[in-house]
Amino acid sequence: MRIVIPVLTRLLSALCALALMVLGGLTVVEVVSNWTGNGFVVVADDLPTRMRSTTWDAQVVRTSLVVAVAAGLALVLTACWRRPPLTVKSRQAGVEIERRSLERTLGRNLDALDGVSGSRVRADRRRIRATVETSRRLPSEAIAGRVSESLASFCALHELDLTPVVSLRAERAER
Repeated sequence: MRIVIPVLTRLLSALCALALMVLGGLTVVEVVSNWTGNGFVVVADDLPTRMRSTTWDAQVVRTSLVVAVAAGLALVLTACWRRPPLTVKSRQAGVEIERRSLERTLGRNLDALDGVSGSRVRADRRRIRATVETSRRLPSEAIAGRVSESLASFCALHELDLTPVVSLRAERAER
C-alpha cells in the first residue's frame, strides 16, 4: 500500500483535473457560441428541453448519481488514507529525522550484519519493521536477535521511541 496510494492519488487527481478542464473548455465554447447567436456547437440543440423533461426517477439520472457518488467516495477515501510520516520524532528537543533517510541508514546497517543477505526497513510513527533475508545455515533466532539488537541500539543512540519488529525470511540453499 505504500506505493499504491500515492500513485492512485496522483492518477485520480490527474483524471479529475482533466475532466474539469474538458468541462470548463466545453462550457466556454458553448457560452461564447450562444452569445454570438450560433446556438450549440458540441451539445445537441435539444439538450435543454430533454433536461427539463427528464424526471428524477429516470434511469439515466439514477445511473449518473451512482457514478458521481462512487467517484466522490473513491476521491474522499484516497484523500483520507493515512500516509507514513515524513519525519520521525526523537526524544531530543526539536529533533526530527527524515523517515526515508532513517530507513536507508538502517537498511545499510542491517545488510552489513553477518548472516544477512538482504533487508528491507520501514518506519512509521511507532515501529521500525525490518524484513531480513538470509541464506546462511545459522539458527533463525540468532540472526533475528542480532537484527533486533542492532535496531534497538540505533534507536537508543538516536533517542527514538520506536519499537523494532523483525521478520526473517530464510532462503536455504538445497544441496
